[in-house]
Amino acid sequence: MRPLQVLQFTGFGGVGKTTLLTHIYNLLLKPPKPFPHVSLITESRDFSISKLQNLIAKEFHLDLSSKDNEMNRAVKLSTKLNEMKQWVLILDDLWNYFDFDDAGIPIQVRGCKVILTARLLGVCQRMLCQRMIEVEPLSSEEAWSLFMENLGCDTTLPP
Repeated sequence: MRPLQVLQFTGFGGVGKTTLLTHIYNLLLKPPKPFPHVSLITESRDFSISKLQNLIAKEFHLDLSSKDNEMNRAVKLSTKLNEMKQWVLILDDLWNYFDFDDAGIPIQVRGCKVILTARLLGVCQRMLCQRMIEVEPLSSEEAWSLFMENLGCDTTLPP
């Protein structure tokens, strides 16, 4: 069985995908760090390959300013990520499909992982995700229980 390279979380807006990814990100930063390089990037609706490349380059301390087109930038970014050997790239709030190769993200590198979130299942399906996890809203009872737990109340109140 091939190791998991691309993992996708999908679900409605506000369901907790970003919170879940932030928790995963923080866990990956704690010693012993399973990956020496971990990056969390939040995308936006005005997505472009160039913007994504710039955000990734900044996170991994790579200067792409001398590269004028997306293909040259992708080659430089891919080379850098290949050299790093072990990394996790977390891309939050994707609205559009993009090709990993076009962006310079080498997803076939052993020891490297990409974790994505998107509201739209169609984005996930086109992103070569090996595993998709649907994040669903809490039931009323679960939400109330979590609220009371975080409030610090020992008293049981009706929902």
